[in-house]
Parts: sequence; C-alpha cells; structure tokens
Amino acid sequence: MGIKYRMLAFFALFLFIFIIPAMASAEKHVIIDPGHGGKYAGTTGYSGNSTGYFEKHANLDVSIKLKKILQNQGYKVDMTRETDKHFSASSSSADLTARMRVANKFVEEGNRNNTIFISVHHNSIPSDPSMRGFETYFFDINNGIDSTYPPDPIQIDSSPESKRLANTLHTNVLKYVPVSEGRGIISNNLYVTRNAQMPSALVEVGYMSNPAEEKLIKTSSFQQKAAEGLAKGINNYFNVYEVYNYKNERVKTYESKSNALAYAKSRNNVYVFDKSRQSIIYSNIDGDYEVYHVSKGLLEDSFVTENDAIKYAKKWKNTYILNEETGEIIWSNYLSKNYLVEHTAKGTIYKAYNDKAAINYAQEWKNTKVIDKKTGDLIWSNYLDKNYSVVHAAKGEIYKAFNENAAIDYAKGWKNTKVINSNTGEILWSNYLAKNFTVEHASKGELYVAYDEVTAINYAKDWKNTKVVNKETGEILWSNYLDTTYAVKHVAKGEIYGSFSEEEAIDYAEGWLNTSVINRKTGEILWSNYLESTYAVKHVAKGEIYGSFSEEEAIDYAEGWLNTSVINRKTGEILWSNYLDSTYVVEHTAKGEIYGSFSEEEAIEYAKEWLNTAVKVRETGEIIWSNY
Repeated sequence: MGIKYRMLAFFALFLFIFIIPAMASAEKHVIIDPGHGGKYAGTTGYSGNSTGYFEKHANLDVSIKLKKILQNQGYKVDMTRETDKHFSASSSSADLTARMRVANKFVEEGNRNNTIFISVHHNSIPSDPSMRGFETYFFDINNGIDSTYPPDPIQIDSSPESKRLANTLHTNVLKYVPVSEGRGIISNNLYVTRNAQMPSALVEVGYMSNPAEEKLIKTSSFQQKAAEGLAKGINNYFNVYEVYNYKNERVKTYESKSNALAYAKSRNNVYVFDKSRQSIIYSNIDGDYEVYHVSKGLLEDSFVTENDAIKYAKKWKNTYILNEETGEIIWSNYLSKNYLVEHTAKGTIYKAYNDKAAINYAQEWKNTKVIDKKTGDLIWSNYLDKNYSVVHAAKGEIYKAFNENAAIDYAKGWKNTKVINSNTGEILWSNYLAKNFTVEHASKGELYVAYDEVTAINYAKDWKNTKVVNKETGEILWSNYLDTTYAVKHVAKGEIYGSFSEEEAIDYAEGWLNTSVINRKTGEILWSNYLESTYAVKHVAKGEIYGSFSEEEAIDYAEGWLNTSVINRKTGEILWSNYLDSTYVVEHTAKGEIYGSFSEEEAIEYAKEWLNTAVKVRETGEIIWSNY
C-alpha cells in the first residue's frame, strides 16, 4: 500500500528536502486491544474469585494508561474497548471475530504501513503457581500456514513487521517492569494476531496465577511501568528508515538513517521514508505519472509506469493521471474528453482530456485545429489565424490568441490593455477603457454596454427597435427604427443615404458627384460638392479664401488668419471680422460702448443682459433697440 498519497504535498524529485506534512505524527496509528471483557473475564488469577479483580480488569487498566502516554506523544490511538464489555454474547469465538472486525475497521486505507495492533493480556497457569514473567506472541509466516487456523491475507504480508514489533515490545517492556522474562517471544496462531490486518503482537504482561506477580500486577505503579515499556517499544518500532520502490513496496528497513540513505542511493527509483517523523527524506524516483483527486489535489506523484498510476488511481473516485513531462492528462474516471482534434478533410481524428494532450497530437498532422467541445473555443491550429489581439495602450499589439478567453487571460497580466477581434474590430475586453457605447431598446431600456461603437452596433442588430448611443455625448450613432439625423441627397437621385453621424454622412457623400449633406431636423445644408457654400471667408488682400455651409466652421477657419471677415453669401451680411468695425454697437448710459456685432439680433441679445442699454447702427447712429 502507498505511503506518499497521504501527504498534502510531495517534494520535487532529486531534491534532498524534508517534507513534514501537517499532522504527520497523527498518522502513526496504534490500535490497542484490552483482552477479554464483559462476560469473558479471562483468568481469575490467584485471588480473583475472592477480590473480583480479573484479567479483563488488568488488561483495561494497562491499556488506558498506554493510550494516554501515546496520545501525549502525538500518536493516533484507538481502542477496541474502553469499558468492561464483550463483543458477542453467543460464544468466545464469536466474540473474537467481532472484536477483530472492530479493530480492522479502525485502519485507514493507505495508512496500513503506519498502523499497528497490540493486544494486552495477562497469563495464568493455575497448575503451576510458580510460573511467572513477561511474554510476547506474534504470527510468523515463516512457520507456514495451518489450514485449520488460516491467517488474514493481509497479515501474511504484515508478518515480517509483526515479528519486528514483537521484538521491540518485548525488549523494552523487560527494561521497564520489575518482572522477569517468561517463555520469551513466541510465534503461534492466536486468533487476534493472525487476523489483524496490520502488524500485530499480543503481550502477556505477567502471570496472575502467581501470587506475588498478581499482587504486583494489580498496582497502579506496575501498570504505569508496563504502559511506559510498551510505549517505548512502540517508539522504537517506528524509529526506523524504510526504503520503498516506485511501486510503494517496502524493500528494506534500517535503524540507521545513513545506512538507509546509502542503500537507496545505490538503487534506482526508490525513496526513503522516516517512519518516526512520517516524512520522505530522499527520493531518486523519476516518475512521470502523477495521480490527482478533484478535491484532495495531488495524491501520488512518482509512478514510473502508466499502468501503475492507473491501477492506483482506480482505487479512488474522481481522479485523473497527469504525465508531468508532457502535461497531458492520460486517464480519468470522471473527466470527459472535451478537447477535439479536427482535420480539415478527415473531421474529428482524436479526443483528449486536456488541451495539451490534444495539441501534442494535432501537431503531428497538417491542417488541424483543437476545439474545446464545452465552450466551442478554438484552442490551437496550424492553419487558422489567431484572430484575438491583446493591444497595450503604449506598446501596441503584445499577444495574439485563437480564442477570446485565452486573449483575456493574457491581457489581465498587464495594465492598460484591451482585447480586439481582429476580424470585426470589436473591443471585447479592457482594463482601462470605459464602456461608453450603450444599446438601448425602445421598450426594454438599456440592453448592453460596449467598449466601442462597432461592438455595440453588432449587438444591437440582433434586436428590433434598438439604437446605439454614445454615453459621453448623448449622440445616437445607429438605430434600426429611428430616422437618421443627417441625409445625403443627390441632385438627381434624391436622398441616397442617412446617418446619425455628420462625419459619416459626409464621408459617404464624398463618394458621389452632385451630393449634399443636410441636417434633417433643421434643413441646414452642412456640406456639398456642387452647391455654393452659404458662408464665405474673405481676406482683405486675398479675397475669398474659404467657403462653408456652417457659420461656426467659417468663423473657426477665419480666426486662423489676420484681416478676415465672414459673410453670408446670400444676404451679403458681414457676420464676423477681426479687422472691420462691427455694424451694430451696444451702448450703456454710463459705460459707453460695451459691445459690437455684425448681427443686429446678436447685439440686441447681448444688450438685454444689461440695464440702460441701446443698440445703434454704427454708421447712421440710428437707435434700433433700447431698454430705457
């Protein structure tokens, strides 16, 4: 069974790094079995019939003290019983069967190599009250299998470790308790030791049929020393260095760290496990296959062969296997093969669990592409263009991708970027631009907000009764139900185009002869390539230098020159000048002349803002308006 899968993270291969997982000490697991209990008293000993203190009581007293010591040292401890109870009332054999069912259920799958079973007993030979001493029992596969008393198959594999456990317990208890050795370490077919699904041993702490030893056994101080000796033996059992191969099979066990490392370094694809600290201290496993769980993450990362990885992964639900070298997911029991390799002529030629596996396969062909079946995204191609551009405000285009999501993921790593669809020009995402273009529906209101006009219009076209508005200016840029603001008219064909943008209307009109652009609402001619402009800019020396259909535009142009004036071509009226005296003057009773204008209407509007003003014709002195 594997050791490493329990770790939350394994160290990188070839690095000499201690990785001590959280709660590592809790993974050292001891299952204590206080023998007998309930209706099965065990031996009554020398004085039990008169005192009522039987073996079952002594077994439990020592076991509880042992549990406390081990828990204080960080062990995970379970007990088959913590009270005076039996497991089956029908027979002692049924009781043993039920007892071991309880014990074996405590074993956590994958942690068997770090779990041990210790059954605590006290002995008795009523016919020989002089018999005394401490004894240890275990199942030894080297003695063969008795078909009458067959062991659990797992105990067959655990037997060498059971022998080692028996030896460490026996040696250390004798150092702590004031009893001699009885018959020593004995291999036999006791039910509990041969049916434990982990390394196991049974200890007989002393002989309750011996009056002196029974008296000692009943004392709390003796029980404490026995528990301390057992704890010391357990510590020594775990205080080793195990060498495992890449299949997580234990190859060697050493008491010396240096010997374990020396051996491991002479072999390929092995690792050394510090059993006491519960950590890997060395590995030269060059395993490319990693097993992952959907919620637990990495379970095991050192499988040398694909088959070994699959065999291991199948023990779990919701797992997948990753080839670390190529990045390919090669197997899963819950993922779907959503990445398709499609050929222009052959159609779908391969399915994979992840994009890397699909791309690696596709690269072996011409004219292929990789599609994410779930999203429909194009992931990769060797014949199609990358139509999604990441553009930086200062650096320009910095990346291209086959799909929008990949481009956005890349763009998020930069400031001041936007993602553009190269085919349509649409801005799909940005971390610095504002979404200033809204799609508004006649009844539903705002439906969508976009970074650019093109994207907004493309979206709006999917609906009826929509318009696109520039949120900053309030200008309507497009609509499929409103009349356009600007009309392009042809001298012979009449209206040939409409637009919400004056600039766009003029751009369109320039592609024709004999056209003009008209503001539909006001009837004003804004541009023409055959009509004479309404407003002329005249220079004192050069004569007419510019013409416009817009008074404002004409004045803007004239301001770029000296000695110019703007004239309404139809009326001959001077509207503006930077060298002529204005035609109309606004005079204040106290301040004198306060304003001049070429427009009678403008002069009057200005004068209305003051008290005691009059508007006069400069040449004649005629008063044409006054408020006093």
